[in-house]
Amino acid sequence: MATIALATTAVNEIELASLRAVAAAHPSVQVFVFGSAVHGSAPSRDVDLLVIYSSTTALKSFRASLDELALAPILDVTMLTPDECRQSDFPARFGVIPLRDVLPPTRRS
Repeated sequence: MATIALATTAVNEIELASLRAVAAAHPSVQVFVFGSAVHGSAPSRDVDLLVIYSSTTALKSFRASLDELALAPILDVTMLTPDECRQSDFPARFGVIPLRDVLPPTRRS
């Protein structure tokens, strides 16, 4: 999969690394980015995340870690089970990008 740079001024390189670290610490959830933060033509002020989880325990642990990040207020998190994801066709409908494939915002001069 190709990488894509965030189209947002709301998250810097360090914050993106922190978000990736939280996702890596919770391998039982899958984290994707979608919306204007990756597909918008103008810089976005928030970051839309899709979190796919199989266990509510894993989801609660992930959310607790996510809430500890300073960027938690600008995150809009959608949480779905694998079945909900398949039934809604959410990934295809919203063009989700795996978090690991998202690059920090490009610097504009």
